[in-house]
Amino acid sequence: MRSWSHKKDPWHPPDYDDQVVWAVRAFFKGEATQSQQMTVRDYLMYVTGASEEWADLSYRPGEDGRRATDFAEGKRFSGLMLRKMLRPELTPRGEHEVDVPKLATRKRRAKKT
Repeated sequence: MRSWSHKKDPWHPPDYDDQVVWAVRAFFKGEATQSQQMTVRDYLMYVTGASEEWADLSYRPGEDGRRATDFAEGKRFSGLMLRKMLRPELTPRGEHEVDVPKLATRKRRAKKT
């Protein structure tokens, strides 16, 4: 497990290490190895607080809590939208089939109409 941890205020820069820096650079160049891609994925989930492992409560108490909560919720929303693309029911039909990671195995409840 990584030693990354959330900061008191959501606008403080997140933790990172050399491995993250090299992985992100390789990812943006389109040259990331599988391991580097997984590092970038994990880092995105940490930065946004959108995974179970790095879940972060958006609510921030105190006088400036409203603004801090809004900021934290914006980060979380971004991560949740990325995770949403892993949902099995969003899988496009066609030739570009990929395995869906364990993260997206939760079943969606059927809507009652």
